[in-house]
Amino acid sequence: MKRELLGALVAARQKKQPAVLVRGLTTGKHCVLTRHESLGDMDDIDPVVVAAARAALDSDGTRIIEADGERYLV
Repeated sequence: MKRELLGALVAARQKKQPAVLVRGLTTGKHCVLTRHESLGDMDDIDPVVVAAARAALDSDGTRIIEADGERYLV
């Protein structure tokens, strides 16, 4: 994981704000979403997955989303 993404996750936790890590299980592309920003490979991740990640900001748990032939851990 890139240092920038880890830093965003740590900062969100310190502020007690929700954050979601999205990782492509085949490609390894990943991004972090918070309510105020998105970092990482957002342009390369299917919009369906991004929408699922935004919805995950309001829930707990991990899930796998499939889109465009790739599986993503959200």
